[in-house]
Amino acid sequence: MIELLKKMIIEWSHSPKIDEERLKEQVQFAGEIYNKFSSAKGGLLLVLNAPTGFGKTEVIFAPYLYQFIRGEWFDSRMYLVEPVHALLRQMKRRAGTYTKLVKGITVGCDHGEVIKPTFLYTANITLTTIDAMAYGFLAKRVITWGKEYKTGRYSMPAGLLMNSYLVLDEAHLIQDQAFLAPRIVSKIVCSIVNSGGTVLLSSATLPSAFLKLFSCEKVELTKPKVDKVAKIDFKKETIDNTECEEGSIIFVNTIERARKIFEKCESKGKALLLHSLMKKEDKDKVIEELDEGVEDKILITTQTAEVGIDYKFKKVITEISPIDSLIQRIGRVREKEIDVEIFNVKNPLPYDEDVMNRTSNIVSKLNTIKIGDMDEVQQLIDEVYDNLIINKLSSLGESFYISSAEYLNELHLYSYPPERDVYLRPSYYVTLYLLTNKEFEELQEEFEKMLKSKKYEELSKEINEFLLRKSTKYSISLVNNYNEKRLEKLISNTKVYNANIFSKNFLKEVKPNMSGLPSEMIVIINENYYSNGLILPEVKEDE
Repeated sequence: MIELLKKMIIEWSHSPKIDEERLKEQVQFAGEIYNKFSSAKGGLLLVLNAPTGFGKTEVIFAPYLYQFIRGEWFDSRMYLVEPVHALLRQMKRRAGTYTKLVKGITVGCDHGEVIKPTFLYTANITLTTIDAMAYGFLAKRVITWGKEYKTGRYSMPAGLLMNSYLVLDEAHLIQDQAFLAPRIVSKIVCSIVNSGGTVLLSSATLPSAFLKLFSCEKVELTKPKVDKVAKIDFKKETIDNTECEEGSIIFVNTIERARKIFEKCESKGKALLLHSLMKKEDKDKVIEELDEGVEDKILITTQTAEVGIDYKFKKVITEISPIDSLIQRIGRVREKEIDVEIFNVKNPLPYDEDVMNRTSNIVSKLNTIKIGDMDEVQQLIDEVYDNLIINKLSSLGESFYISSAEYLNELHLYSYPPERDVYLRPSYYVTLYLLTNKEFEELQEEFEKMLKSKKYEELSKEINEFLLRKSTKYSISLVNNYNEKRLEKLISNTKVYNANIFSKNFLKEVKPNMSGLPSEMIVIINENYYSNGLILPEVKEDE
């Protein structure tokens, strides 16, 4: 195991330098995962609570790869499940790097940003999202033609998941505004474990209330420690007057405020902006610039960068956010001592007001946070997320939970799925493809070629790839209708087209209403309107 981990670290870091003390801990935990799963007589859930900067990615992959070296298996397949798409991009690179060390292992992807969904079937290691994994298990991801014919492959994903090494990485991000996903995911995971499956739950900031939901056979691994301390400077004022320091990462809670800070910092250094309403190709450009070094740069970002961003920033400047979110933001800096400025906010949105107030009261009294000490981190998180808060959040999604729980109770092997709604989160998203008039004209030309050409499949792939680069995902809450109204206002004032190239309505203008909103839309924008990400109109309460 030690030689495997050494090679993995060297291959990924492109450096022969290894932290020997850290390596010993990684070998200990990777070995423990391998041994416990190998010796388990039935299903088992392992919980890895490791601090940011511990190197848990190598620890996650090593037990699976070690099977091929040792010749003794606990599972022949691996599913790496991430809660957000941004993490999958980095994980794909890492998986490709690690699997070069062991011959014959294939890596596949199945999530909303792949052109052709694989429905979890094709590779030894599959990188996927929590939504794709859960809806695969729930028999909600199948190919359909028309309104009547379905392929009927309802039970295969569930069978594959039950016979694979299933890793739920960054599990704390499964949490939502109504504490719905943790309750549903815990039921799915325990169904898999009770059927003999092996599941690893990994996180740096998991509330105890979340973990208590998993009532199946589980073992919590000893919590590793990392020598990492955040020095806190809590400010009562808002972030508007913050300094734009080179080598800093600045977290802002809303896209609108992130844009304002970005405009301020643009003139003072190499400022970069990253948020959820930027096109994929623009996000990728920012990541490429960060890959070249961050010493002379300033990154202004939102929750988008709380995970998956790992660069040598010197300082964290952030608005106050829920304690688990705050610790993740601080953890984006690799240094052992981290300077952190935390600013107040006038409005708690998009977060729960009580969670924000509790976090603010706790953090304002601290001079330091030992973010490498999982016991201290756990205590801070549990002070915020106690039973009172969990019950309050849960009440917001009670009707969704009841519907999903009933669906699970009625779901049977080899049968069609129940005729009722099932929710993983109290929200859904639509995919927006943001095209200028010129880009849309070019798309029309390609589409005409595709219809006339015998190379239909080849050209349709090119169109799909083009649209993917221009895409962004827009989340709409089922708990409140604010984001829904903003999107409705946007599409009422611009041209919108069907984005499904296999539909007869492709490139045909549509006027959707919110009761019949297409899941994919081409939105025609102009260059001035799209400035540092899509700008959505504000709406008033009476609209």
